[in-house]
Amino acid sequence: MPELEDPNFKKAVILLTDYNEKGASGFVINRETNIVLGDTIVLDDSRLNPDYEDLHLWYGGPVDPEKIWIVYDSRAHSNPKDTKIGENIMIAHDIIVLTNHEKTINKDLIRIFHGYSGWGAKQLDNELMASTWLTAPLSHDLLFNTEQDKIWKTAITKLGFDPNKLIGSKSSFLN
Repeated sequence: MPELEDPNFKKAVILLTDYNEKGASGFVINRETNIVLGDTIVLDDSRLNPDYEDLHLWYGGPVDPEKIWIVYDSRAHSNPKDTKIGENIMIAHDIIVLTNHEKTINKDLIRIFHGYSGWGAKQLDNELMASTWLTAPLSHDLLFNTEQDKIWKTAITKLGFDPNKLIGSKSSFLN
């Protein structure tokens, strides 16, 4: 919601990847960084596929910013060890997807996140009850086909809201 002032989450759209009694986690999908993968990643015995060297990392959230996670379209690559998080969307559990020189995923169908967003047990539930977040079904189009600076507005609009008139319960008490 617009009134969320935490700079980590102001106008953030989160791809929720895990939600259970222990908590929740996911990635901010609308914050591409200027960090270039080829300048950042150090591989021991594998070589980064040169087609990925100029990919930018995306800010996934404030937790573990030194680690990366790879989210990709499963129609472009398949690894049975990876986790399905939606129709045609997977999270890689190793860097094979980045070191495979025989099959390159279209750069528009892969997101490499540094850091993730995390909530403790019931924390996200409480934030949802306080109208801090809106929820929507997972959208392949938002993740891979929408320009980063339009993701938040597109997500809100797809829910049927006018982003310019959107206020939550906290804001309504202030007005």
